[in-house]
Amino acid sequence: ALDGMTRDDGWRLLSIGRRLERLAFQCLALRIAFREGLHSGLGWLLELADSTVTYRSRYLARPEWLPVLDLVVMDRANPRSVMFQADGIHDYLVKLERVYGPCGCAELGPPLRALESLSPSKLDPENEELCAIVDALRIAAFELNDRLTERFFNHAHVRAATMLGL
Repeated sequence: ALDGMTRDDGWRLLSIGRRLERLAFQCLALRIAFREGLHSGLGWLLELADSTVTYRSRYLARPEWLPVLDLVVMDRANPRSVMFQADGIHDYLVKLERVYGPCGCAELGPPLRALESLSPSKLDPENEELCAIVDALRIAAFELNDRLTERFFNHAHVRAATMLGL
């Protein structure tokens, strides 16, 4: 559906939905990796993020935390990274808000800014700040999903207003 659509608000909402799913899933995978990755290696996380080939071409070494987290969390050019998804959602929301008013930038803005300001030295699975940001982004993804669903896809309030003559 995304390939054959005009790039209008409907396309933008489909893209936001896809990115919200990916963002929430990547954040959950990261939290599991933070908890279990020390014992199970990091190859599975790269595979899950469809980033194994990119990692191997860049780093020519076995997966290690810093480069893996740089690739799957911070890399704006990696379409499977947390930053790529959050940036894309934010950009689409800004465009929607120009027409429809507040659509969710307030939910996503703070954790996205926190992620942007995170220094590379904090890309460590035991860093509480990184864990908190990943959790906040996952929560924001679910809150945005609910807000956009209520705003653009819930027609119950329109029917109730019509029945009441409003």
